[in-house]
Amino acid sequence: MKTFFQNTLILLIILFLVSCKAVELRPDTAPASPPPSSSSSTPVSSSPPRIIAFEANPSFVPEGSSLTLNWKTDNASEVHISGIGRVSPSGQQTITSDKDNIILTASNNSGFPPVTKILPRQMVVFSTKAPPGVPLNTPVYILADQNKLRNYKRTYQFKPVNRVSDFGRLHPANPQIRTRPVGVVRVKPLPQAMTATSVIHDHRSNLSAPQLLSPRNQSRINHYPRNLTLRWKPVANARSYIVEIDCLNCCARGKWCSETGKTYKRIPSLSSTQYKFQFIGAQAGRWRVQAVDRNGKAGKQSQWYNFRFTR
Repeated sequence: MKTFFQNTLILLIILFLVSCKAVELRPDTAPASPPPSSSSSTPVSSSPPRIIAFEANPSFVPEGSSLTLNWKTDNASEVHISGIGRVSPSGQQTITSDKDNIILTASNNSGFPPVTKILPRQMVVFSTKAPPGVPLNTPVYILADQNKLRNYKRTYQFKPVNRVSDFGRLHPANPQIRTRPVGVVRVKPLPQAMTATSVIHDHRSNLSAPQLLSPRNQSRINHYPRNLTLRWKPVANARSYIVEIDCLNCCARGKWCSETGKTYKRIPSLSSTQYKFQFIGAQAGRWRVQAVDRNGKAGKQSQWYNFRFTR
């Protein structure tokens, strides 16, 4: 009897072990393998594109000359440069200068907006000193970002070519010269260095300032209507005259119109030595005259003569 129970117990143990092994080997209980990765999907950047560097070498170039662009970006899948097209994320390329700004745009598929950097092209002529290798007062294009441009302005003290408003500040050789703007100054490469004297010679005449006769300076006038005749002496070799009339309080309270950058009245191409007009009100005014030669160049201006209508 004892042997029967021992054999039964051994059989049950064997059956239990066989059952556990079968459960372990069932295929539906094996862990699932990870899905194969798709090799065709495009990687998406999680960072915005950056422009690390974008500059022109040299920064100072005459019109039509060659220069080399250098650029370096980060996290950018597409990079474009205006006038060139799509380029590599980093590199360099030689181009010929023209009159347009140069813009670099970098982007990727991260959802961040594209970034841009501009090299603004500014035509300048140097005033007191020039960079190494550039002759004084040579018109050149500067291609640099705003930080470098501000540094160049402080270091080399240049003037924009088409924004010259005071020829006396163009060159330190004539610091006392003060003239009014006479239109756009178009600077071309010259065989010799350009100076303030040569620029003024192109736009100003040697005619002397007219001598004003009436009304005399500081005149007080009380007749109405406010009709006034301006008279001056003729200037030798003058073909015509320019009369300028200024008004106090007409453009801004307490200021002459000329002090606000405006002109109250300017009458060019007068062939006679007098001008009749009607003033605007019982207030102060002033006038001056400038002679023009046969080549259409204006000479020196007379001083202002003040007058005041009392009614």
